[in-house]
Amino acid sequence: MKITDFVYIGKVTRTYRYKGEVWILFEDDFEKNIKKSNFLFLEITKKPVPFLIKDIHFESSYNARVKFEDVDSELEAKKILHNKVFLPKKQLLKSSSKISNHVNFIDYVVIDHKIGNIGMIKDVYIMSMHEVAMINYQNKELLLPLNKETIIEIDNKEKIIYYRIPEGLLNI
Repeated sequence: MKITDFVYIGKVTRTYRYKGEVWILFEDDFEKNIKKSNFLFLEITKKPVPFLIKDIHFESSYNARVKFEDVDSELEAKKILHNKVFLPKKQLLKSSSKISNHVNFIDYVVIDHKIGNIGMIKDVYIMSMHEVAMINYQNKELLLPLNKETIIEIDNKEKIIYYRIPEGLLNI
């Protein structure tokens, strides 16, 4: 399976205690989808790798403590820390309010409608439940919001995002 067959749902944010449990922050309410699944897929070397869910405890719809099969120590849990978490697209319930796949924008070029080429997206993060793209711009790390107000058009064939940079963002 290719990463394009999956939807990004969150990220492993920290370890929990010493028995291999981790906390996952979800980008949206995927609790029903996850409860119907035996596996979560973590991105390892740019490929989705299945991890069997041994136990899961939701603190909220957006935050869960997860114990994976064969991750039995804090050291093993640290190996998957900060990994992106996915579910297969075909497994998502139609009730999901937000099925975003902006993580697939990594390596897309961002072109602003006034300035021109801003740079290539190196990573996509979730910050306060909003997606932002990380770009190296003039030797600085720049975080650009990814939303319908800033994205003018997406050319998936050429891997280009036509963008409207919010006023003053480049001056920060």
